[in-house]
Amino acid sequence: MSLSLKPDAARIVARLQALKAEPWLGPARAWWPDYLFHVTDVQNAARILTSGRLLSRARCDETGAMMVDNASEQILAGTDPAWQAFVRLYFRPKTPFQYQTEGFRPIGQRGGLQAYCPMPVVFLFDAVSVLTRAGTPFSARNLAAANAQVGDDATFFEMLPFEEIYHSSPLSEAEKRSIVHRRHAEVVVPGELDLSALRRVWCRSPAEQQTLQTLVPQRIWMRFAARVGSSPRPNLFNRLWTFVERAELSADRIDVRLNPWSRTPGPFAARVDVLDARSRHRGSWSEPEFDSRPPNQELVIDLGASRRLRRYWVGFWLDDRLAYAGSYSGEAEDLF
Repeated sequence: MSLSLKPDAARIVARLQALKAEPWLGPARAWWPDYLFHVTDVQNAARILTSGRLLSRARCDETGAMMVDNASEQILAGTDPAWQAFVRLYFRPKTPFQYQTEGFRPIGQRGGLQAYCPMPVVFLFDAVSVLTRAGTPFSARNLAAANAQVGDDATFFEMLPFEEIYHSSPLSEAEKRSIVHRRHAEVVVPGELDLSALRRVWCRSPAEQQTLQTLVPQRIWMRFAARVGSSPRPNLFNRLWTFVERAELSADRIDVRLNPWSRTPGPFAARVDVLDARSRHRGSWSEPEFDSRPPNQELVIDLGASRRLRRYWVGFWLDDRLAYAGSYSGEAEDLF
């Protein structure tokens, strides 16, 4: 199915190309104009890949497609409800909202936004493809901000203050009010967005990439596997809080390594469940006051010789939120 383009699409493309050459952008951000960014919980990410489309909040509510709601009710209450009928993307990675919600944080340490996305996955869409589609508007700041400016043509796009939208330096008190809203400037697509413009899917760590793979049917995963990654570069995550870095599974043990530099090491109600190939419960471990500070960032679960399994599935939860999922198939090589 061919998509209709805006009549001034060529000017939008020219502005993106000129933006990439701006000296103030620098090499660390020079690639940002190539993409638009959507951040969501890993379980939602698995649903998006499986269904082949990214839905607006309104359609998620209608269909029950959203597994985990990581939005802030406080922010939603201040946003025109009409925008819930649009898929919402950002011009940049690492927005202030992501800073507030990323990473596993104990209850009582999650900030004041009442929003929580402990295992975020970032979808990177081709900017040219989305921005030049007819009927796709964009904003100069957060759509929850009062009097947010919105347009959909090249003239409006050329006036967007990208030095503020792409701002990444520390902020003075005088700058915070305006710059923080600019960092949330959005691109919105009515209804739903198919994945034809999806270029990359990025996870915070190899263990979280394995979690995403475990949640996606194998036949679907094979379509997207080449586009999924998890290295610290590009710099898409803050990585300041608790998360699982690596996991190694064998017939008799589960070895999980968490971020040793977390600002929020605990306490968490931690739980590990092991299921066999027929989804029968074969073992569990729990710690109601788990703290991941060294040396506890290395969590080893001994399955014991009597529980040796050729195939099994394992899930690791922190405060009832999935922190890792993986499977062991009895192969000799390292699964990760």
